[in-house]
Amino acid sequence: MYTETELREALQLSAARADELIAETHPVDGTVPARRPREMREFPDSHRRTGRHRDWLPATAAAAVVAALGAAVFVASGTGSGSKHDSAASPGVSAASHPPATGSLTRTHAHATVALNNLITVRETDGNGYQFGPAGGPQVRTVGGAIAVTIIALPASTPFDPATQITDAQRLPVAGTTGYYGRVSAYLGDPTGDASKYGLPKTTLAWRAANGTWIFIQGENHDVNLSLPTLMTRYQQLGITATPAPLPRLPYRARWLPDGLAVTSLDWSPDLPDVTLTSGTKSIEINLFHGSITGGSRVSAYGNTPSADPHATRDTGDTHLSVSVHGYPQATAQKILDNLTLSKLPSDNRTWWTVTEAFNS
Repeated sequence: MYTETELREALQLSAARADELIAETHPVDGTVPARRPREMREFPDSHRRTGRHRDWLPATAAAAVVAALGAAVFVASGTGSGSKHDSAASPGVSAASHPPATGSLTRTHAHATVALNNLITVRETDGNGYQFGPAGGPQVRTVGGAIAVTIIALPASTPFDPATQITDAQRLPVAGTTGYYGRVSAYLGDPTGDASKYGLPKTTLAWRAANGTWIFIQGENHDVNLSLPTLMTRYQQLGITATPAPLPRLPYRARWLPDGLAVTSLDWSPDLPDVTLTSGTKSIEINLFHGSITGGSRVSAYGNTPSADPHATRDTGDTHLSVSVHGYPQATAQKILDNLTLSKLPSDNRTWWTVTEAFNS
């Protein structure tokens, strides 16, 4: 910080220097000096001041210098600034030259991490979709067809003991390792749900992959017990491996989302992708349906929406979007919906976005 005396001396010297420059370039007798000062020689003739500026007075020039220096000292010392942030403008540039963005200048953004339990790859043979839940939890995959099955994968961090959790276990080779055939609870895929809704334990083909993931195949329908040959056939048809699957692409992209979200559920089929994002106890579900819906069929087409939770919907031709929120106001659902950009070719997944791209912009 400069003292008052130092400032006054600097201003006086600057004013005196301005008087000297004007006197050198514009003498009182009207003669032009034989030699221009260095400061003026550096500029081409086209940039020289014209005669109409020669009526400047030394006092006027000094006042201009004083004003300029005063403004510089004001910015450098932070006078009038309400915070340290205000004084962080670029060197030599006043903070006033960078006004905050307002109105139409405000930029929207979306950022969400992808936290899905991508544990297995299933070779598609019947056009079924993908199902991914929160990272660290079990992954459940249902595959329809003539013999519908449910595939459950437990991450290596989840303990499973075949000696106590498989009833009447038979050992056999599966996927290059020791597998088991016996009765296993379907509750494995929903450890926080109601075990009674899954019925009795089902006949299951199970094995532990090299990376520690436990994989189970059992009949999809309630209390259906499939034979060992049937389960082995389905395993071979589906080509199940304990490797992450390529995540499906989405036909929309979010341009705004609340902060702190993660993608924790993705239930995808070609015409009905359903994505859930969560932040603590708050959640957002984005559902898209492609096809014709009218009247009462809208509820089933949109899954659980409309629902008791705030929601917003939008129809664009045969593409129908719904946003349902839990823990957020209805205005948030509407803002998310308004900022969802649809692919220009919603029926061509080559124009769609990856999951990461869809929720980060």
